[in-house]
Amino acid sequence: MDFILIDPYSGASGDMIVSALIDLGADKNYVEEKMREISDKIGNVTIVINKKKKYGICGTKMDVTSKDERKKYSEVVTLVKDSSLSIDEKNDILSIMDILITAESKVHAIKKDDIFNYDLRVADTIIDIVGSVSAYYSLEMNKKKVLSLPPSVGGGIADIGHGVMSVPAPATLEIIKRYNIPIKYGPVDSELLTPTGAAILAYFVDEFINYYSNLRITEIGYGFGSKDLDIINVLKVFSGRVDNNYIEDEISILETNIDDTTGEVISNLVDNLMKEGALDVSVIPTMMKKGRLGSLIRVICRMKDAQYFIDKIIQETGTLGVRYQPYIHRSAAIRNNYIFSVDFYGIEREISVKIAKDRKGNIIRVSAEYEDAKKIAEELNIPIRDVILITEYEVIKRYKDKRER
Repeated sequence: MDFILIDPYSGASGDMIVSALIDLGADKNYVEEKMREISDKIGNVTIVINKKKKYGICGTKMDVTSKDERKKYSEVVTLVKDSSLSIDEKNDILSIMDILITAESKVHAIKKDDIFNYDLRVADTIIDIVGSVSAYYSLEMNKKKVLSLPPSVGGGIADIGHGVMSVPAPATLEIIKRYNIPIKYGPVDSELLTPTGAAILAYFVDEFINYYSNLRITEIGYGFGSKDLDIINVLKVFSGRVDNNYIEDEISILETNIDDTTGEVISNLVDNLMKEGALDVSVIPTMMKKGRLGSLIRVICRMKDAQYFIDKIIQETGTLGVRYQPYIHRSAAIRNNYIFSVDFYGIEREISVKIAKDRKGNIIRVSAEYEDAKKIAEELNIPIRDVILITEYEVIKRYKDKRER
């Protein structure tokens, strides 16, 4: 699997993202051409992209200077739609703009069409977004999995244009909340994650992670920020491949012990949790204090769903607490569903089969779909056990014969 990994330890702004992607290998001429096409329509804009050495590191820095032009949001949308950008680029640019404008409009209680006249600088905002999207397609990031570590938002107070308040800015917070972006405060007292940077990350990133195993890095890009901070102000972006061919993700594990709930209640809880998106639920018999028999309920779920399932467990069981392991890394075998035509005592039927393979492509498990097997067993009046055994034997045999040929 090809991947792009973003490391926003120093936060992220639109110009840092453009700079880092160009430094990673995006076609600088192509990206500049697309940005200049839009900037020429706005007028009075200068774009400078240079390689430079800063903090002892060689990277890329983009600087945009412009006069404070005033435009309606609808006018900016028209500029994008009338450009020579591809349909996909236009759609992505407008989608990122909508994320940003929706957040700004909500926190400032201003109509979307008026937001550029109230809070955002037209040139800086649109050029950062156009540059990021054109670099995205230059690197073919649409064909790769885009990962990101949690961005640092900074700390302390900052002037947000309407006064001084604590970091992050309200629009940034709105995007963080709406798109469930995990963040880290610090490591310095300054605004590190801008609303534009947050909007681009919200749209680009497939998954936010805390760590990832078995990455083979092939290229590195460094995009410098404008602020001089007590830390190295650079956005790092990596590209490469995952070697193990397993599905890598992060999960949460929830556990609680109960000894005063009936089996019917527990069974209902398990059914509901699985229906509502839990990855796995297990109930383990255990000995509680004073020799009471009880149950350990363990739920594996996606991190974003953890709080919902904690609430569900407490509501359904009346337990007084749930243990919570928020960040557990998981490697899972790749599984795919296939349809096979199988002979059952002289009668052919199609049945869905799930096949799991290891990193070398060897089959490690074949599982006939239960509902299909049940339907065939009832139709042919044969034991479901026979349907499952025949199906799995035939599938394994076909793969074995294929390898031997």
